[in-house]
Amino acid sequence: MVLADKLAIAGLLVSAFGFALAVWTLEKGNRNASAGAVLTLNENFRSAWARWCDAAPDKKNYELHDLLNLVEVATTLYNDRAYAGRSKGMMEKYLKSILNLMDSSEIMRSALRPMQDELDTFEHTKRFCRKFRIQLFD
Repeated sequence: MVLADKLAIAGLLVSAFGFALAVWTLEKGNRNASAGAVLTLNENFRSAWARWCDAAPDKKNYELHDLLNLVEVATTLYNDRAYAGRSKGMMEKYLKSILNLMDSSEIMRSALRPMQDELDTFEHTKRFCRKFRIQLFD
């Protein structure tokens, strides 16, 4: 084996190591970004639920619409596979839980009906509901 062959093999090993390191770094970055998104959404959901619970009767629909817009953002991120690692499972469980809660509440279902003014309103939430057989929009 000549020196050029040895250098080529060494270069290949270094390249493979560099590629593996780049993949690991991207994966780690995706998980960290996902965790950050979940933490931010968690705080926003906590705040939105508190506003809805505390709202005067004439403001309930406004707060519910705000809450549903937040659900649309969260389900869009889910559908776009923006969540990674354990935060994906955590967000999936939370979204299924609140959408099933909304589905079981006649107050929320009746308030939701007039909010669907366009065919694509809550498009990503509807897609998430179809995937997990949640009948909120049926």
